[in-house]
Amino acid sequence: MSSESASPSPKRRRTEENITAEQQPTPTHSKYWFDDGNVVLQAENTQFRVHRSILSRHSHVLKDMFEIPQPENTEGHIIEGCPVVHLYDSPQDVEIVISIFYDNLQ
Repeated sequence: MSSESASPSPKRRRTEENITAEQQPTPTHSKYWFDDGNVVLQAENTQFRVHRSILSRHSHVLKDMFEIPQPENTEGHIIEGCPVVHLYDSPQDVEIVISIFYDNLQ
């Protein structure tokens, strides 16, 4: 007599509906995503990989923010080796500020 069971497996198959918003990839900003950037700014659902030194040079607010000791990063708070800083500004506003810093470099 076979011990095979006709009951379904207790594991659910992963479907698109099972993926939460946190698991969805976050769009990156194509113009302000630098391979050598060392910090990721996230505004809503858009990420910008930029350089701390450039941001700090042009903004005392950002410089002070980077100097505040941060708690140990947990999984999901580092992207490609860069810490993620969540901002409450719109992606459009962050893009405008970043463009001032980067597009005016001489």
